[in-house]
Amino acid sequence: MVITKRCKVILGFIFLGIMGYLFSNNISAGEQEMTGEFRRDEHTLFLAHYNISVDADYAKGNSKALAPAGSVKLTSNGGGRFGEALMAISEPQVTLIPFQGVSYETKGNIDPDEGTIEMWVNLNFNLADVTEETRFQLFDCRRLYKDTVQLFISEDNTMVFFVMREGRGSWDTNACFAPIDWRKGEWHHVAAVWSKKEGKKRLYLDGKFMTEKPFDGFFLPLPEKMFIGALSIGQGNFVANAIIDEVRISNIARYKKEDFELQEKKLKK
Repeated sequence: MVITKRCKVILGFIFLGIMGYLFSNNISAGEQEMTGEFRRDEHTLFLAHYNISVDADYAKGNSKALAPAGSVKLTSNGGGRFGEALMAISEPQVTLIPFQGVSYETKGNIDPDEGTIEMWVNLNFNLADVTEETRFQLFDCRRLYKDTVQLFISEDNTMVFFVMREGRGSWDTNACFAPIDWRKGEWHHVAAVWSKKEGKKRLYLDGKFMTEKPFDGFFLPLPEKMFIGALSIGQGNFVANAIIDEVRISNIARYKKEDFELQEKKLKK
């Protein structure tokens, strides 16, 4: 079979096109695309874009979302950070019945020894206007109260990444926390990182390293479910009252003890 020069050129363009596609859709752990939707890589365990469904777009374990019928709604007309998003808001005009969180199976979707939970958050209120004692739950995975992994906003304008194992430790050792002054309509990136090998857990806000605390592993075994947008115990407890987009859970500590780049001009819609 004789391959002409023209055919070689055409085949070359096809090869470059295929390689370009593969490269653009598979990014290494060190490359962080913070200006668009997260892309799945070899370290991704769970990824939910919330563009057309509450189910995860990819999950190492089960991707199916569980929530009471009529309690969950997605945005429309591009209301998310990128495309659409989950409306973790408990208001009669939003859903038929109060939002109670969306749960997913933990098996295969979260690594207790090392990982990263991250998401984009847009509050439905001004944090400075909150006066009562409450919290706004972004992520919750617990077995009763002594074994828990939480990511939430407290009423004193603080973002908290809290890990407790067998009731050990204190607030100062179990919690990574950072002051915030977020307003309605602002999009913010939140990332919680843990590594048993490093013996550390860390909190990042909008690409900025905020704080680091000791870490000796999650409690085991993990419960069957993890919750997005509300507390896992009770109905409607501590709803996030926010729009949540691009939830990704990884099996590596994606961010080290340093800032990572965000395009600030694209931070707010």
